[in-house]
Amino acid sequence: MIIWGDWKAGMRILLMLNDNTPPQQYLLQFCRQDTPEPETSMYENAFVRKDSGQILVSAKRWKQDIEYRYKHVGEATKNGPSDSFLANWDIVQAFPVCNPLPEIQHWI
Repeated sequence: MIIWGDWKAGMRILLMLNDNTPPQQYLLQFCRQDTPEPETSMYENAFVRKDSGQILVSAKRWKQDIEYRYKHVGEATKNGPSDSFLANWDIVQAFPVCNPLPEIQHWI
């Protein structure tokens, strides 16, 4: 979500932070499922805590976690942002966005 008004109870939601990031790239902050507040607990391997105290998703740790979960399948092939355990496939992990992003409307 881009704004707190999009928060929904019981869902695992990420807040998109535009904190001096390149265009169309965001820091992803985990939100609580029971109340519209930022998560304060480091209960996932893919979480990192910024100096500000914000709990964010680390792309590096996310990929390491996926590699660990699928290590029984074999070694992952890495191409840019993709990690794949299937030959000739590029798989990029992504999260859906609840509302269209204004900066990509001209593409649609």
